[in-house]
Amino acid sequence: MAPANRTARAAQSWHRERPDLDMEAMEIIGRLNELSALLSRRLQTVF
Repeated sequence: MAPANRTARAAQSWHRERPDLDMEAMEIIGRLNELSALLSRRLQTVF
């Protein structure tokens, strides 16, 4: 099954190349960044 979003795809790619690295922190920051972008777009339509 393909990853659902850009953060998941990036983490999967990193894991494939460097399975020794822990990607958890990068995934959290990536998801927060995606959430921030989504909220910004939604708020622009309101304000």
